[in-house]
Amino acid sequence: MKKITIVALILVAFSVSAVDGQKAMGDKAGLEKTVNAFFELVKASNADKIKTYYTADYTFTGPDGKMMNAEERIKMMKGGTGPTVLAYSDVTVRTYENSGLATGLVTTRNSSGATQQSRFLQAWVWKEGRWWLAASQVTPIA
Repeated sequence: MKKITIVALILVAFSVSAVDGQKAMGDKAGLEKTVNAFFELVKASNADKIKTYYTADYTFTGPDGKMMNAEERIKMMKGGTGPTVLAYSDVTVRTYENSGLATGLVTTRNSSGATQQSRFLQAWVWKEGRWWLAASQVTPIA
């Protein structure tokens, strides 16, 4: 009987530890890490890996105000028809229970070689033990 009790206590301790670890990644530091990893993939134009960050109903609002879903956004990235991300900075993240927002500055280059600075806003959700990008929007700085 003592062995069963000890095994049960060990399993409970591991379960609590695993849940605490999951919550920790669902916090502000976890979102900051995720946003930075996401932008490194964007800078590298790794559309296949970028796609793994999107929710099934992800939407992107571009600088022209047009909206597109994840499939359209990935197609644009793979086709090279969108701007190239050169840098991102001034990233700020905030979390609210199972959601978070990231804002910042992004510098891009268009097909003619001109650079543009824009502000971005991203809406992230914490589910299934990780952060998912649900929506993003880019506004050019005039």
